[in-house]
Amino acid sequence: MLEEEEKGESQDENKPDAEKAVKVNGLNIPKIDLVERVKSVDKRLLFFLLVLFVLAFGTRAHLLKYDLLFGFDSYYHARMAGTLIETGVVPEIDPMSYYFMEGGVPAPKNQFLWHFSAAIYNVTTLGRGYDKELWIQYVKWLPALFGALTAVGMFFLGKEMYGKKAGYVMAMVAAIIPSFVYRTLAGFFEEDCLGFLWFVIGMVFFVRAVKIPVFNRRGQCGSFRPFLRNYGDYLGDVPACSACARPLLCVCNDAYLHQDGSAENV
Repeated sequence: MLEEEEKGESQDENKPDAEKAVKVNGLNIPKIDLVERVKSVDKRLLFFLLVLFVLAFGTRAHLLKYDLLFGFDSYYHARMAGTLIETGVVPEIDPMSYYFMEGGVPAPKNQFLWHFSAAIYNVTTLGRGYDKELWIQYVKWLPALFGALTAVGMFFLGKEMYGKKAGYVMAMVAAIIPSFVYRTLAGFFEEDCLGFLWFVIGMVFFVRAVKIPVFNRRGQCGSFRPFLRNYGDYLGDVPACSACARPLLCVCNDAYLHQDGSAENV
């Protein structure tokens, strides 16, 4: 019996990757050994990313010493997200956006920043309900947090595009370059602070999908499409950004729609 079990185990080890995979929606997903993955993590890289995150967050968080928010639009987004937390819905009509418009103006319903920030508040406070003073602290901290995470994401984007050394450089530049720090300062609660994060994450998926012609190309392209579409639409008024985002979306759509899920046809 023992010999048969050992024989069976050796046969499992010698199985090709395709046989060890799990089929999901027509795609062969290989099994991942999480324990081995954790053991193989580069400790020096983790230390670098931790230092990078602290540097990026600290560079943006110096405005926390001020009581007021940064910029005018931050108050608008903070008020609307706060209303979402308090009532659970975005109001149909916003009477406070433009004082010269009698009766108010329709409020947008698709502001992902409001819904995502409200979800973070509700989860981290364990659903304690709306507290204005506490929410103001969230509004101050969240942009700096999103900016620091974007800097970390830039490492992975640079690594996928040009290698680790480029990833280090791109991450450090994103952490401290004034033009980007300005848009993600503590209290600068606008779409930019969160939009950059989704865009960078989407670009990582996109680059991986284009570079590696394997089973998961379709899934990665599919993951990238909503990020690029949403951010591309948001930047549609900026010709240079729109010119970059929309062709990439077309390429991504083509890669997504013309794959049948098998590695042989990629």
